[in-house]
Amino acid sequence: MDKLYIALIIFVILFIVLSFVYFLYPFVDEFNDITTKIMENVPDVPTIKLIEKNSPKTIFQKIMSESNTKKIHFEIDTSNFNYSIVVPNYENYNFAGKGLAIAASGDRYRYITGLFTNLYVIRKYHKSNIPIEIFYVGETEKFTLEIEKLILGLGNIKIINILDRITTNLSEVELKGYQTKPLAAVCSSFEEVIVMDADALCFVDPHYLFFAEGYAENNMVLFKDYVDCLSFVSKDFMETIGIGTKKYCDYTHNYEIDSSCVILNKKIYWDALFTICVINVKSDSYHKSKNVLGDKDTWLIGSMFLGLSPFITRPTPYVFIDKNDKVVVGHLQSSNFVDGSETKEIFTHYNNQKIIIGEANMDGFTYNEVKNPTNGEINYDGYNIPDRILECFKVGKEASKILEPMIPMKLKMGVKSVNGVSKGLIP
Repeated sequence: MDKLYIALIIFVILFIVLSFVYFLYPFVDEFNDITTKIMENVPDVPTIKLIEKNSPKTIFQKIMSESNTKKIHFEIDTSNFNYSIVVPNYENYNFAGKGLAIAASGDRYRYITGLFTNLYVIRKYHKSNIPIEIFYVGETEKFTLEIEKLILGLGNIKIINILDRITTNLSEVELKGYQTKPLAAVCSSFEEVIVMDADALCFVDPHYLFFAEGYAENNMVLFKDYVDCLSFVSKDFMETIGIGTKKYCDYTHNYEIDSSCVILNKKIYWDALFTICVINVKSDSYHKSKNVLGDKDTWLIGSMFLGLSPFITRPTPYVFIDKNDKVVVGHLQSSNFVDGSETKEIFTHYNNQKIIIGEANMDGFTYNEVKNPTNGEINYDGYNIPDRILECFKVGKEASKILEPMIPMKLKMGVKSVNGVSKGLIP
């Protein structure tokens, strides 16, 4: 009885001590919140106010933290036509490692086919086991059980409703589409993340992209689009928000940005990511008036606001037409990689956009002209498409044969012209 009494006294003492530590004893890293105002006093453009919470913790809280299960706060306070968002402390979450994040909708034919093709090529051709997280928004974008099972069967893949990773006051409509991509970067489990379009196609093991030129020094790599700077980005908008067209176009080597693939260190770009997300989910205020197109240039604009310097890849996008009149309908991205004392340009991925304009015929595609060819390297005459790229498309077509019977008929019926790798982009 005495032993039980002593044990009870010890328990009470420990409870009192731990309660004191938990409630009264602050951890030593207590600082004030940091507030950053972006585009403040810019006429007709909403100010974005980032409030970065320090969220100091007691020692006991540090030890008992279950931050890996916490949702990320993404609630935007709108007042007087301005936007304010509290940026949670990065250290509150157990982000770790490297991985690939893809935003994809399970109710769109193009994205289902493109997604599975890429996943299949990554696992079966590149033999890569890189962790992959796929994000969709709400029940309407959920994948069918049959397709979900097929995707998960490739291994080391998670399919996640982004609403399970965030608390938000925004509607699902505001989170869908290109808006989901920067949110996928925020919500992914990884500290270093590659964000890809659902209909992109990897020509290398995605993990290799973390060794692309500029990533180690700049912590973000962006690829050039095939169009000139200011083709879709509004000159007036860039001047109004204070970046300036000359500064911007000089930085991008006179290109616009292609966001089909973004490589970044999330810890370094944490605040910038929230800025990019706000610009996209509140796109009515920033680019529905044709100030920018989709999310593509917002990755650089949001980063520049906070004084960060993403690296812009040096090679230009390519369109391939080889001597056998085979055409890659879209543009191919490449980056430089250092191999010992030698720097090599390596094709990394494909951005699925039809930029060859012509008439369809029995042989596939007649390439009368190329849309916006001002900057892209257009190889018309006698160029041999690299075997590795041809093999990726070949394996991609194998994937489409597996997937096609599982796609609901209602999704197939809504497709007027297929712009997905599953149908084969080399006639």
